[in-house]
Parts: sequence; structure tokens; C-alpha cells
Amino acid sequence: MYERVLVLATSRGDGELCRRLLEGTGFVNEICTEVAALPAALEHPIAVLVVTEEWLETPAAACIQDYLAEQPAWSAVPVIVLGVQHAMQHLVALEDYHARGCVTLLERPIHRSTLIGTLRLALQGRRQQYRIRDLLTERAEGDRRRDQLLPRIGHELRNPLAVILISADVLETLPPDGERARYFRGAIGAQARQMTRLLDDISDVSRINRRKLALEREPIDLRQVLQDVVTQLAEHFETRRQRLDVELRGPRIPLLADPTRLHQVFASLLTNASRYSPEGGEIRVRLDTGDGSASVSIRDNGAGLCEEALEHIFEPFYQAKADGTVHGGLGIGLTLADGLVKLHAGTITAHSAGPGCGSEFVVTLPLPSRAPAAAGADRPR
Repeated sequence: MYERVLVLATSRGDGELCRRLLEGTGFVNEICTEVAALPAALEHPIAVLVVTEEWLETPAAACIQDYLAEQPAWSAVPVIVLGVQHAMQHLVALEDYHARGCVTLLERPIHRSTLIGTLRLALQGRRQQYRIRDLLTERAEGDRRRDQLLPRIGHELRNPLAVILISADVLETLPPDGERARYFRGAIGAQARQMTRLLDDISDVSRINRRKLALEREPIDLRQVLQDVVTQLAEHFETRRQRLDVELRGPRIPLLADPTRLHQVFASLLTNASRYSPEGGEIRVRLDTGDGSASVSIRDNGAGLCEEALEHIFEPFYQAKADGTVHGGLGIGLTLADGLVKLHAGTITAHSAGPGCGSEFVVTLPLPSRAPAAAGADRPR
């Protein structure tokens, strides 16, 4: 309905004439001939307003002016006034319309080609206004996310930094070779690595967006990459008493890929599955091949995702809420995983039957026979 043309005619005869002139043009038009019906007609978005001059000399003119005055800053509704010769001279009120819209005066009798051509030009200008609106909305959303991100980064860095500072203070009071000293040195190292991973993820997302991240491809076995990830995270799942059901049997699956980046993808997906699953929950990993591709499915029985979350889950800094709770982090892990999979000419999709029903993420990668010989994204640009 954004391209709806509203025609205001004071008589049914004028209304019928306008209808015939616009018939077969493809414009979505509505003819209004009753002043009482005007408020309801103005409630819906209007792309172009066509008005016979008689409307501007009735009390309805104030309603039209109010409508134009209430438009947002990006909007200047095109107004086409159908008047008699020299109508501009006695329609002084048109100056008020110029302040809020883009007014074009067409003299009656109206030629069909003139009206249609004017409408098309008006719609072209209106579409540009909609594009400006969308850009402003996108920028506002970016600003909002940035404003939310900065405090979140501070929080994510403050926690490990607090552990590092406290451990450093305690170390000054302990014998350097003691068990407690080794414990606190280990805590400092672990928290420093966590901070490094966080900053690396932010940097990687930025580099992917700027097409500056280069893959280091080499022949690998996808099964081995998955097995390495599972082995690395085994202790994490044991700590949370979560069962990791892994099915990786079968021959090796050769890929020409960046093993470090794929390791990063699957580690992020498994960690995410663990985070949104309860203690004692189950995470299943399945690997299948067919139709020239390999698919890795990671399914959990945790919080699940609503329809809105499924639409936005891979967007930067988006965090799905489970039971009204955000499970920490910056919301860039899945964005990074999505970007890295795309660099490998693959896809990643999210599925869920709804909140409380668990989630499934499926990564699909092309096998060598159908993989591109050279991916343009592999080289910094």
C-alpha cells in the first residue's frame, strides 16, 4: 500500500472521470468523494495525493494540511492539484501545501497521458523518499546497537580484568613457587585468553564485513576437525553435566578449507548450544554427506528460539532471550560463524519449534567436486 494513490474529488462525476483516466495504469488508487470519509482515507499510507481544486476551498482543506504537517521529516507527499486555467492565482492556499509537500498543478481538462506521466514522476520521487526513510531507519538501528554494544563490551572486559587485577594483588603476598601462586597465575592466563578471544572475535567480524579476512585453505578431513572440537570442549560439557552425543563414524570427508576457521565455527556453535541448554541437557552432533555437500547438525534440547529470534539470530550483537534472560556475551559468535561459513561457500541455518523446544544449527559445506576453484573472498581486498 506504500504506492497508494488517493484521489479527492468533490463530485461523483469527477471521481468517475479520474477512475477512467487511471483505469489499466497499474496504479493502486482510491477515489474519495465524501468529506466525511476523508479522515479514514488519510489513515493509510499515501504515495501521491490527487486533489481537485474544489477540495481546497472547503473545510476539508484544513484536514489535508494537518495530514501533511504531521508527516515525518523524510516525507514530502507529492500533491497533484487538478484546477482550471489560472487556478494558481486564486488558490492562495497552495503556498501552505508547498511547505509540507511537493505540489504540481495540472489544468483541466486533463489529458490522460499528462496525468499518468505526472503520477509516474511523483511516484519515482516518492520511492526515493522511502529509500531515504529506510536508510535513516537502518542508521538509527545501527546507532542503537552501537550504544548498547559499548556498555556490553565494557562489561565483558571488566569481569576478566577484575579477576586479573585481584589475582595479581594476591600473587604479591604469596611465595612464587607455591600451589596457590600457580593457581592465580593460571587464572590470570585464562582470563587474559578470554579477553583476547573477545577482541579477536570483534576484529574478525569487522574484517569479514570489510572483506579483509583471508582464509588459509588446505586439504583437511572434516571429521577430524569436528573430533578436535569435541575433544577440546569435552571438559566443558562434563562440568555442566551435559551429554554430548556425537556421531562421526565413516570414511574421511576431504575439504579444501581453513581448519582454524572451521574449528572456530563449530566451537562457537557447540558452546552456544551448551550455554542455552540446562545442566544435564543433551547436545547431538551429526555429520552427513550427499548431493555434493557435507552437513553438520548441532541440536540441543535447551531454551529454543521464537520466530523473531530465528529471523535475527545471525545479525551482529543480537541476543536471543530465553525466559526473559540474556545469557551473556556480545552476540557476535553466530554472526562470526555465519560469515566464516559463507567464506567457505557454505550456508548455516537455524531451526527451532519454539521456546522450550531446543534448537538446531545446520552447517552445509560444498565437497571438493563442487567447491569453487578459487573463492574471491580468500584474498584481502
